[in-house]
Amino acid sequence: MMKDINPELVAAASEVLKSGSCKVFKSTRAGFTTSVVLAAMEAKKPILVLSPTSKILSETVMKASKGRAIIVPANSFCPILQEEVRQDRFLAKIPLPLPDCQECPSMGKCPVTEILEADKPPVISLTYAKMNALMLAKSEIARQIKHKLAEVDVVLLDEAHQIALPSAARVQAFYCVAIPEGYPILTEISQSWIDFCTDNLDLLIALKADGDAGYVGKHLSKLVPIMDPLGFKKLSAAWNELFSLAQSRAELGLRDDEILAVRDIVSILGGYWASISYVRENEGTEGRTYISGNVGAYHRCLGDFLKMYAPYADHIYSSATLIEPTSEFFEDLSGKLVKDVV
Repeated sequence: MMKDINPELVAAASEVLKSGSCKVFKSTRAGFTTSVVLAAMEAKKPILVLSPTSKILSETVMKASKGRAIIVPANSFCPILQEEVRQDRFLAKIPLPLPDCQECPSMGKCPVTEILEADKPPVISLTYAKMNALMLAKSEIARQIKHKLAEVDVVLLDEAHQIALPSAARVQAFYCVAIPEGYPILTEISQSWIDFCTDNLDLLIALKADGDAGYVGKHLSKLVPIMDPLGFKKLSAAWNELFSLAQSRAELGLRDDEILAVRDIVSILGGYWASISYVRENEGTEGRTYISGNVGAYHRCLGDFLKMYAPYADHIYSSATLIEPTSEFFEDLSGKLVKDVV
């Protein structure tokens, strides 16, 4: 046992593991992540740890596993992409699709594909963003990695409040970027964005009028459904086109902020819901309407992994501020009963 680990906490975590799929309400800095990793290893239950940050994985999880954890890092750790990002730092701001790993001499040796060579590691860890990227990727390597991740008995979803309320993308209503020829999916999505804004024109006009007339005491935000959200296949194709567009932005005459706007539009239209809001800007001198979203696609990726790849594993949601935007939110995500545990 590690010197700074309380055996009572590990014993408590062992009891949590016996509860099956559950929501763990804990105090701040209670050492739960460390304790449950240790408890899972003692019980010889392979565990997958999902976290919002790489720091939690590289420090907390790696230390708890005594260096035995396999971390599946972001695509930016791919040697080929690292060189491209080194030459153009802006590329790190957009989703990075993996090149063809099967043709790469570093296949199985680089950090991104190391998991494929690992023989039943007791602990596997990755960020929610990486899981999102894996679920959207359609490559053979991504498929193999997902099946490797599925070989666990427990999935720990750390800091689960960040699943319930992830950060949202935001774009000004009707903001449009001229997509050059040769990018058919982004062209289609750009038109869908304008159509979505047009379909909600009456609401946009009403919010703008109310806000300009004096917004104090008024709730100037409205949740609206996205009737035709982008499917995984189209989202995956869009990210590949966006990467290519970003690489060629200078010669195509596109600014960095325009590329980021396209990124955010794709994210918004990949979800089920969007929020239309009025915002005062420029020290209160003018008001604009914005559309924000991104929640649906994020939840779809995670939910599909839990239901399709890890349905028989126990799903443990943990946070000191555990919240759910809707009743039975985590149960819907897991597709199974999720009990409360303190």
